[in-house]
Amino acid sequence: MGTARAPVVGSGLSCPACNDKVSNLLSVIFFSSFVMFDGTNSPRKLISINPIVIVDNITEKICQGKLSVFFTGRSSFPTSSLDIAAAFEYFSDMNMISKILAHLAQRKVFCLATTVDSGDPQIPVGRKAIVWPDGRMEETFGSPCFDKALRDLAVKALAERESDTVEVADKVHAFFDILSPDAKLLICGAGHIAMPLARFAREVGFMVTVLDDRSDFAHPLRFPGCEVIAEDYAPALRNMPLGPSSHAVVITRGHEHDSDCLMEILPKETAYVGLIGSRRRIDFVLEELVRKGISRERCKEVFTPIGLPIGAESPEEIALSIVSELVCVRRRGPQQAQALRAAPGGVQ
Repeated sequence: MGTARAPVVGSGLSCPACNDKVSNLLSVIFFSSFVMFDGTNSPRKLISINPIVIVDNITEKICQGKLSVFFTGRSSFPTSSLDIAAAFEYFSDMNMISKILAHLAQRKVFCLATTVDSGDPQIPVGRKAIVWPDGRMEETFGSPCFDKALRDLAVKALAERESDTVEVADKVHAFFDILSPDAKLLICGAGHIAMPLARFAREVGFMVTVLDDRSDFAHPLRFPGCEVIAEDYAPALRNMPLGPSSHAVVITRGHEHDSDCLMEILPKETAYVGLIGSRRRIDFVLEELVRKGISRERCKEVFTPIGLPIGAESPEEIALSIVSELVCVRRRGPQQAQALRAAPGGVQ
């Protein structure tokens, strides 16, 4: 089949030696299989459960950790028009890939569940299904009991933003991969906190948009690498698409602008909305929003006071506390982030 060395794509592994071993295996594995790495200084064995692949006498130093890798075999295009099984598998794979790409393009968050180990001949390794936060499934495994168990576990993983391998049924394990588009951050207000906030947010992977009604503040030179919009808040936000991967930070220069921004943001679906200000100012703004028709339940979802309680005082420290909170929401979900903020000891 050839000996070309296949690259590891995506984020890769932090350990170069592990990355190298995975890359080497990609050139010889042409089937779906689950491989376990024992990353110690002693000779290691890489054991694939389905089928068995053993590579030993590897002695160079690596990261000392343990790693499990699932290789998804790519279906080849059928060479014979009579090969119905191969044709079905090929087009099923292509259909699933198309669905995944389409959902990501629409900036949707979902779980891709893949069986990685199965002792049940009716549930093959490598079978995939998409599960949505509300429990809807695209593709099933043909077993109502298994489908329900997998769906319930996937919804839980989505709520916790936790990708993991889970035992769904006896001798059947699935990997739940929480897929989401690149996170967006909208900063309303281009003042002294916005500059370090935009910089820190970009460094941890957010696509940043800065909005202010003052063109001398909302200037590209102050926010390199960001989309910068110098327009009145309400009309600009009214036409701005926001979604499940969008995060909004409201740090304007006055409560009237805070209110204008939140009136446009809160009716839309977002992952996070945070508001800066004193307790008195925040209470005033939120009560005004309720009077204008925003539900009290939605107002309670606003993160106030904004940022993690790290004793921040300078603009850079405040920006760091806000970005830390954004990362917590992105990794653990808004509900768990709110719960952690309120728990004794705070976020760890």
